[in-house]
Amino acid sequence: MRLAWWRLRRLIRLLAFRPFPAVLLFGGVALASNALWFGTGLFIGPLPGAVITLLTGLGLAGAVFMLRRGRCQMAALGVLVGFAVLVPAMALIAYRLKTGLPILMHDGAYQTEEAMRALLTNHDPYGLDYAQTSMRRWHWYVNASLHPSLFHYVYPPLTFLLPLPFFAAAQALGLAFDVRLVFLVTAGLAAWGIVRLPWRWEWRYLCLVALFLDPFFYLPQGRNDILFLGALVGAVLAWERSWPVVACAGVGLALAFKPFALFFVLLLAVMLVRGRQREGWSAWQLGFGLAVLLLPSWRPPPPSCGGTRARTGMTRSQSWPAPTRAVFPSRGTACPAYWWRSTCFRDRTPAFPSAWWRPRLASRSWRSASAGCWPGPCCRRC
Repeated sequence: MRLAWWRLRRLIRLLAFRPFPAVLLFGGVALASNALWFGTGLFIGPLPGAVITLLTGLGLAGAVFMLRRGRCQMAALGVLVGFAVLVPAMALIAYRLKTGLPILMHDGAYQTEEAMRALLTNHDPYGLDYAQTSMRRWHWYVNASLHPSLFHYVYPPLTFLLPLPFFAAAQALGLAFDVRLVFLVTAGLAAWGIVRLPWRWEWRYLCLVALFLDPFFYLPQGRNDILFLGALVGAVLAWERSWPVVACAGVGLALAFKPFALFFVLLLAVMLVRGRQREGWSAWQLGFGLAVLLLPSWRPPPPSCGGTRARTGMTRSQSWPAPTRAVFPSRGTACPAYWWRSTCFRDRTPAFPSAWWRPRLASRSWRSASAGCWPGPCCRRC
């Protein structure tokens, strides 16, 4: 048993946090993804798809070769990222500008553009019926029933407020605009921040691989996760430069983009307390940093929530008649999905006073931890 445990630990040390296995894994997944989406020629044509697939394969081979040679590893990774991420993104943007079709564009990115257009025309992005916009003709919604995303903007306000000046400038100048350009610039800034970190090159290499070649954050489609990830990278860089208040602002900004950054708040708070003990930071500096860190979490609820009732995902409009009311169900890895699995709700679409219910749910979870499960649904109204 001890020998098996020793071999397992040795295998983990050999494979985990190593550049070569990481680039093989993520680079291979990126190559397979580009071959699936582009190499088949179903979306932007057979010739551009074949070129993208070939370039991705060449970039992966070059990155692996340079790792084995032990020279110019970061430059080879930059070439791989350019071939696997930047070239497909620019091809999709160029195809959209030429044909007007947002092929392989993430629905959240397309809805963000519609939200900015609604705000500039004096409409509420959170109360807008997106089924009446061009988003209804998005290629994944055309031959399907009305998707709940057509009735809800599920992202925080800063997601569309950040690219809003660029969108407004493009509209004023009569230029075409694609929100993925803003995401690509953000990704470039995040890459610059990772390169500037005072870490070993292997750790920076792994961060770049995970950020750009992860298929769950596929940049060519326009996934906005790069916004909060870029803010977190900036926070880490600020912390390494001994700028605690700027680091708190970075984590707070990430929290304003996506609630996933909440997992870093407690860690940073502990680091602030330890930093005060080691670095001798003043109480004013510590308190100001904590205030900057927690300020974005106190944003007001979207107008469609009415300030009192919220759906388990983000919003649930009460203005439509009951037979046609669209409700965004709780699913995936969001916190409300775990509430549904823990039998707190009878279905995936309840509306409830979340601000009042969360402390009660937390206390009940703590009391029921020894039992291991709930005896039944603990919210009769749901």
